[in-house]
Amino acid sequence: MVQAQGRDSMDPLRYLAARLDAETVLHNRPEVVAAIQALVEEISGQQTSPPPLAAADSDAEAGPTLTEMAWIDRVEISNFRSIGKLDLAFQRIVEGRADEDDAAACTGQPWIMLLGENGVGKTSLLQAVALACMPDDQLNELGPAHQWLNQNADVHDGFVRLTFTDGTQRRLSFTRDRDRFSSDGVASPVRLLGYGATRLLPERSSPPPAAPALCSVRNLFDQRHPLANAEAYFCADASTRSENFELIASSVEMLLPGHDDSKLSRNGNRMWRNQHPLDALSGGYKSMIALAMDIMFHLSGNSFDMESARGMILLDEIELHLHPRWKIRVVSQLRALFPNVRFIVSTHDPLCVQGLQKGELVVLAADPRSGTLIHQGIDVPPGSGADKVLMGPWFGMTSTLDQDTLRLMEKHSALLQVVTPDESQRIRLNRLQDRLDTRLAAFGTTRLPVDAGMAFDAAPQGGKPDISSEEARDFIHQRLMGILAGPVQDGGDDHA
Repeated sequence: MVQAQGRDSMDPLRYLAARLDAETVLHNRPEVVAAIQALVEEISGQQTSPPPLAAADSDAEAGPTLTEMAWIDRVEISNFRSIGKLDLAFQRIVEGRADEDDAAACTGQPWIMLLGENGVGKTSLLQAVALACMPDDQLNELGPAHQWLNQNADVHDGFVRLTFTDGTQRRLSFTRDRDRFSSDGVASPVRLLGYGATRLLPERSSPPPAAPALCSVRNLFDQRHPLANAEAYFCADASTRSENFELIASSVEMLLPGHDDSKLSRNGNRMWRNQHPLDALSGGYKSMIALAMDIMFHLSGNSFDMESARGMILLDEIELHLHPRWKIRVVSQLRALFPNVRFIVSTHDPLCVQGLQKGELVVLAADPRSGTLIHQGIDVPPGSGADKVLMGPWFGMTSTLDQDTLRLMEKHSALLQVVTPDESQRIRLNRLQDRLDTRLAAFGTTRLPVDAGMAFDAAPQGGKPDISSEEARDFIHQRLMGILAGPVQDGGDDHA
């Protein structure tokens, strides 16, 4: 029996409607609303007025959608695993977040992408959010609560608190001497799915899953737990009628390579394309399609239409097994496939960062003294190449070149700064130019200005007090461009 819990929790009718919306897309049908009303009256012992049905042709302003009610607005963490303290506010939906000419980017729900070094706490943050969203009856299935406590000797308790956009809160508390969590507030009724960095593919012989779960996060905590064999579920006539399979197949086709008009079919417990089974695809495609079908299985409800699928996905290392071309478009593809699903993901790869919109990238770093998890929202300029992303503040690299090449460029820069080079210095400079010609020619002109300027900045600043930084960058750029264009003529007057 469902009960209202606390003044900050949703009232029974709203909670049941949200649960129903997470399970199906039938919450605006009159008979369904009447059934909810009767159940609420049974629970509360008082009569209630049914909520008004949404009129299809009404111009009235719509009330908050389920995703708006349930989306996380703020995460506060204290002493959870490696995270000492964290207070992170997430991005709200803002109309026109992207360029108005980029229609695809302006649709769908916002994402949060967590970026940081290994061990900084990205996975712990995802796990903390998952635990706080889980129903009370599932909280202690993952082991004793005290295992999540920071292991510093002076730490005795911790908590995770989520604040949602409707003002409700959910708090989990855990202590060193207790095996169970203490919880306050109602868990989110939105479907929650969690996936770890190791996403094992299901065995082809494994049975199809029985029914979707409101909360499916075990893969995020247990790397040995495989994805569901959703392909077998969608291929079974008993669970998926032919018209529903067509909807699922059209969604899967969005992820497949090539641009032909061939359609997916089903035979036995496998999907086929051009007389080839999907499991004959490369490992990267199989991994992404298995992940997508696991999400489809849990979120499709009775409609099998991904545009009506709603929920929240926690995904660790989104770039896992992906080819570089797919890394560039993985965010936009998943956003197009699941437009009403919110994702919180982590990554190490700059190619994945390129698909984000304003306000969606959060860079994490740990303060070594206090243990506080420092975070900063940084926007990646649209159209940024991988080099620019890596060398920007998002990844903190000074160059994407190997260390040996950087040393050669530093020597080259130092020789260029000699006002009157002697014969041996001229010979060394020409040899360095030849070696840099070989190493850098393949990269063209797009990266040379950056790396040449970097080489100058890294070199000792002496011998040319009258040259500005901009002039020096232009000078080195021109000399390196000359290397690529052809043999450099000896001319010490070039930099006079």
